[in-house]
Amino acid sequence: MKKTFKIVKARLRPPANPTPNTRTTTSSKPVLRTTLNAAETSVRLLKELSDAVPFIGIAASAAIFIIEGCKRYARNSRSYEELLESVQNLDRLLSPYKDGHSVLASEVTKSLDTFTSAILNVRSEVERLQSSNRLSQFVNSADNEIRVAELIQKVKEAIDNIMLASLLHISRGVQDITNGIKEIGLSQSLLSLNPVHTARYNCVDRDQCLTGTRVTVLDDIQKWFDEGEEQIYWLNGAAGMGKTAIALSVAHRLVSNRQLLMATFFCSRESADRKDAGLIFPTIACQLANLNRGFQDALVESLGRYPYAGSALPHEQVQRLILDPLQKVEPPTTVALVIDALDECDDDRASEKILLALLQHVHCIPSLKIFVSCRPAAYVEALLSSGARRRMFKLHYVPTDVVDGDLRLYYHQRLKEIRITKVETADWPPEQTIEKLVQQAAGLFIFAVTVCRYVASRGDAKRRLEHITSLTKGDYDNALSVDMLYTEVLSAALQKIPDPRDRRDFARILATVMVAQESLTVHALGQLLRIETTVVCDLLRDLHPILSVPDETGALPGDVVHTFHASFPEYMTARNRVGEKVPLIYVDPSIHHLEIVLCCLRCMNRELKRIIPFAGRFSSEDDAQSIPITQSCISKALRYATLYWADHFSSALPEGLQEQEPSLLLLEELQQFTSTKLLFWFECICLLNAAESIIEILIKGKHSFMSLLSISGLPSYRHPTLELLEDAYHAANDFFPILRNVFAGHIYLSFLMLLPQETSLYRRYKHHLPPDWKVTGQHRKTWNPLIRSLQLTPFSDTVTFSPDERRILEVESYVSAVTVLSSTWRAISTMLPESPVHTKWDHEKIPGVDAAFPRLDSDNLQPAITSTVWLPSGQIISCCTILSDIETPYRSYCYVSLWDSETGAHLRLLYKTMENTNMFLPMLKSSPDFRYIGYSTPSGHILWDTETWDKIIFSPTRTPFHRCFAVSNSYYLIGAEIRNIARESRILFTLGIDPQQVMSCAFSCDGQTIALGLTGGLIEAWRIPLSKMVASYQLVSAAESPGLHLSLASSPRSNFIAVCFGVEVYLLHIAGDSIVPAGHFRGPYPAYLRTVSYSPGGQYIACRDNNGMVHVWSAEASIAQIPEFEGSSDSWQSIRSSSCCFIDGRFCISGTHDGTLSIWECDTGAVIQSWDTPSSVNAIAISTDGRFIASSGFEEARIWSITKVDSAQPLFNLELEVVIAAPVEAVGFIPSTCAVTFSSDSTMLAISTGFNVDIWKLAESNNWQRFTQIRTSLTRFIPHDDVALADDFIRGKSSSLRALRFSYQWLAHSYHKLSVEVPSYFRYQISEAEYAESLQQCRGAFEWWKLPKSQLDILTFAHFQLYFSPDTKYILTPSGIYEVATGKEVVNHERVRRPWEDSKFEELEVQYFWENNKQQYKRNGILKTLHPVHYRTGWIADSEDNLCFWIPHSHYHDTWPWTPWYSCASNGDRFAFISRDNSNLVFIHVPGAGAVN
Repeated sequence: MKKTFKIVKARLRPPANPTPNTRTTTSSKPVLRTTLNAAETSVRLLKELSDAVPFIGIAASAAIFIIEGCKRYARNSRSYEELLESVQNLDRLLSPYKDGHSVLASEVTKSLDTFTSAILNVRSEVERLQSSNRLSQFVNSADNEIRVAELIQKVKEAIDNIMLASLLHISRGVQDITNGIKEIGLSQSLLSLNPVHTARYNCVDRDQCLTGTRVTVLDDIQKWFDEGEEQIYWLNGAAGMGKTAIALSVAHRLVSNRQLLMATFFCSRESADRKDAGLIFPTIACQLANLNRGFQDALVESLGRYPYAGSALPHEQVQRLILDPLQKVEPPTTVALVIDALDECDDDRASEKILLALLQHVHCIPSLKIFVSCRPAAYVEALLSSGARRRMFKLHYVPTDVVDGDLRLYYHQRLKEIRITKVETADWPPEQTIEKLVQQAAGLFIFAVTVCRYVASRGDAKRRLEHITSLTKGDYDNALSVDMLYTEVLSAALQKIPDPRDRRDFARILATVMVAQESLTVHALGQLLRIETTVVCDLLRDLHPILSVPDETGALPGDVVHTFHASFPEYMTARNRVGEKVPLIYVDPSIHHLEIVLCCLRCMNRELKRIIPFAGRFSSEDDAQSIPITQSCISKALRYATLYWADHFSSALPEGLQEQEPSLLLLEELQQFTSTKLLFWFECICLLNAAESIIEILIKGKHSFMSLLSISGLPSYRHPTLELLEDAYHAANDFFPILRNVFAGHIYLSFLMLLPQETSLYRRYKHHLPPDWKVTGQHRKTWNPLIRSLQLTPFSDTVTFSPDERRILEVESYVSAVTVLSSTWRAISTMLPESPVHTKWDHEKIPGVDAAFPRLDSDNLQPAITSTVWLPSGQIISCCTILSDIETPYRSYCYVSLWDSETGAHLRLLYKTMENTNMFLPMLKSSPDFRYIGYSTPSGHILWDTETWDKIIFSPTRTPFHRCFAVSNSYYLIGAEIRNIARESRILFTLGIDPQQVMSCAFSCDGQTIALGLTGGLIEAWRIPLSKMVASYQLVSAAESPGLHLSLASSPRSNFIAVCFGVEVYLLHIAGDSIVPAGHFRGPYPAYLRTVSYSPGGQYIACRDNNGMVHVWSAEASIAQIPEFEGSSDSWQSIRSSSCCFIDGRFCISGTHDGTLSIWECDTGAVIQSWDTPSSVNAIAISTDGRFIASSGFEEARIWSITKVDSAQPLFNLELEVVIAAPVEAVGFIPSTCAVTFSSDSTMLAISTGFNVDIWKLAESNNWQRFTQIRTSLTRFIPHDDVALADDFIRGKSSSLRALRFSYQWLAHSYHKLSVEVPSYFRYQISEAEYAESLQQCRGAFEWWKLPKSQLDILTFAHFQLYFSPDTKYILTPSGIYEVATGKEVVNHERVRRPWEDSKFEELEVQYFWENNKQQYKRNGILKTLHPVHYRTGWIADSEDNLCFWIPHSHYHDTWPWTPWYSCASNGDRFAFISRDNSNLVFIHVPGAGAVN
């Protein structure tokens, strides 16, 4: 036996030298043992989860037993390593459940149960393995090893199953989260449309038709819907005829049809949202989206492409929000829209606009059916009377017996209901009573409804009904039969109010409800009128038949007091109706508006206070989070007073102010409001998100106050209240972005801190500034008239304002409008796909209708000039002149079109003409009252009457000078002839002028004077009745150029004229027989101003420069403006500060274009030292150690050493160290980039001039020596030298042409016959004679670019940054990143369109230059703490990117990333910037900013 055992043992002993195929080695034993120990430890940790995770305790114990039992058979470590990994994964999976708060998913629990069963089975096998005798174990060890591996694999598979179940559960969870996020996104997209939920049919507090009534009309509507081919059904009828009840019945019938989609909008003048026509289509779109997922997805997609659609014009809303999504719904389905009471919208033309928008697009969806109801209107009937897709039903055409039958049925039903609850008599009411009521109603259902409400209200129903039927018509007209019922209800209510004071309160409450701008709650009414809420409810309790009055206890917080029908306010405000019957409660609007404005002012003086506390700093996020809380601090009465005080003020004048006592009270309240509450009012407006209304509020308030002063016989000059209102108006213009974006906290920081310091508003409220927040330096003392600068098209020769003065018209490839204060665009006409036009315009196509307007684009050889007029009626006239043919005979086409600004519809082509010339510039002018539109071309002139659009004058032009053209309300000027409009263009007299010299002309607002702007800057005023010139004035422009263009415009409200000449704007006052200068200012950029205009109300002056920039100034603030510096354009530019940087926290150094270096003391803002240098200073930098200053200009750079003379005195010594000349080939390089920067260790300096980067190094001897020069690959930028000449219009495959702008040099030379100078970019290439000849040729009317297509990308690249990496190994230049030591190019981005937006380039910058993007502002060493914020224009943040303050557009305009940040600097708590209006330094002190690192 023993021998046998030894033989078996020897046979199984492993060989002494194992071969490579041997399964294990002795060296693997420790590793394997370690692995098994780790697996055992992990499982023991799993056992600790037994209290939280079902079954895991048993399974873990079994797993531990298995591992311990298998250790002796350890041969292959790989299996155990895999087991360890699985066990550890299981541990990580289950560890979150240790606290017992989380619950395992059911799938995971089932897998754990399976795992436990599998583990127990494996344990049983291990136990059997251990129970076998030793010899058996030894002999079968190889088999056992395999068996153990299989057991371990089973354990691993069981664990993997748990993991798989968990992953599946997580995947489903992620999918659920993804779906949830998607749903939230969809909801947010739909909510962005601001749907009005109360406009749905099932949210309207009105009754539908009783069963059996209105059968005729309802059957007709049903037949139309089922069988009719018409897509629009218009129900019209007078007030009170039951249109809303019918519309509700239609909606309830349609909603029962499950096969269609239905959306509704019930308008109401009692609701601010339901009377907003702009919310109709967004609400309908949201309702359809809630009904159909396919529509919802398509709508969200459309909103992604057109995010502005919710606030677009009606025609665009229909297209983007309804038609586009409907066309993508599969399968197509029938859609029904119900729109009721369009006449109750606050826009007088709402019905016309909505219907026009629908008519324009409805044919695209044949399955779309639309039911619309409103009062009769001639313009609506004209729209719907023709066409095959519309049907009309007029309620007043329904036979009287049919209407009476419906009324009879209604009375029977409603009075029966009343009898059951209030009357014991079984046969009440008698039939004759019903007949009497039917006759009294005279076809008006509102009468029947009001009677039943009155009878059902508290009191004796029988007696009330008898009293109503006993009333005789008497003085009442049948059409006003409801009047007698209103009179009865009001009289009965007054009889129950014996106290005279209560009666007065009753009348005040009613008057407020009648003339309020929006419906108020009972509580808000009480707060506003200072009457207890319970008293308001008690006084109105008997008016339930005619007013909706919520009870003080059972009403919802948002329930408001409102009329049931529009006929009641009309009755209350008609003296010949209520005034004769119940004179106590007659509402005289002007008088009651006066009382309400007093109530509003008292409410604001009582409740306005600071809401958002100062917390060290403010950011937009903080403000946004505070809105829900802070708005709860604004009562509904205060909200109403804040928004509508000026509306009531303007409506109260002048009738309401005839009595002295109310006027004095109003003056007192206004004085208190402006002197103590105005700043808080700004904050309240901001928190209410009502900034869009603030300008209109302040204009109404200011003009009404001036009228009040006039009526009261008080002087307006320097009146303190008027000055504060005027300052508030200017501040609202200047700081509009703060108000519009709800940065309410910054009312007390940015807003107040940066107000001009000599204004009344600043002096009155400066004590509200936080401690130590201050502005020093050359900050403006008075208002800067500049409001905004907008980049628009250079292919227009007019600036056209909307009638409300809020928007400017823009015509590029389509008609659009840009809002002046917010710079937001909105499309007006349809955006057509741009035609691939190149050489010839198809003259049969109408621009904007059949093809997009020609626009600035490559290879477009038909540039167009467009003039526009925007009429008060909302119509727009566009005059598009297209340069058409590239070859002779040259032709130009002109199209005059009429558009609807609200719907975008092209109404008609007024005129089309062709001229055989290379280009002509027609004149499109309007009379001051917009009654006439005049159009003048070389071949003829036309005058249209805008009421009928008849051509009242159509005459050939007898003078070649068609541009000498202007129109007044009675006369017009053509050439030198003044003609009478009413007398068939009869010539009144001829001006003694040469019309060829007239560059611009305009009539005064009264039409009695015409101003002429002549070549050379001479302004003449001619008086029409006297037929002679009465005054002249000679302008002197800072720009010295022959052929300088001049444009003038006349104020619509006064005898002021605005003139742009060169780079300047003059404001002139024609006073009697003289022209008096009233203001003089310059454009913000050194570009020629081409055209000037006033806004319709005279609020703004706007100029367009030759680059297409439109600058808007406040006309009022422009008066008495004087340029900071008189002289030529070049000298004006030379003294402008170009750069600045801090020496330390107390001092700052600046440089100017004329070479002056100045040191400023920050605390005082004063210049303490100056040095004159022989070359310009375009950029300036200071070394980190403060020892050196470097300046760079177009021709040379300089390095200076700077030392402080005396530590006790703020004086410095500046010593020139090195003068570095720019490379000869870089001088005149376009663009002439000048940048300079020190390395972070102050040992290296880089200077960039053109395409050359010169790097200097500080030697040990403290001398600067050239280290290297890097010649970048950027060798050209803007190819001005390739501007196409007249004979160079052959496009090759490798070249491209682009029209740059209209050439006023061509106009001066070709039309006015003036000598012109060669533009700077042609200078030294062609002579003046050659240039003049080119202006006569084919394309001379425009300036062109011609360049290789391979260089097109370079045109869009403008990036002038320059700085070292922290380790000084790399440098970023205008064309890329380079190694400093070798000059080797690391990356070239000169052909990247916007490299600072390129993610790859950003990654490289982070890799080479800074650790994170938050610190990139520090790159050039000038900005150390406070800095401008990327893509948030005007905002300045600290080093943690917390927003600290905002600088208005009129103060500072940061041009990063196109140019270096040399226009601002920061150090510690101070920020310095170069003011854009006077080019001096302004310092802002922000306490604590320097402590943030």
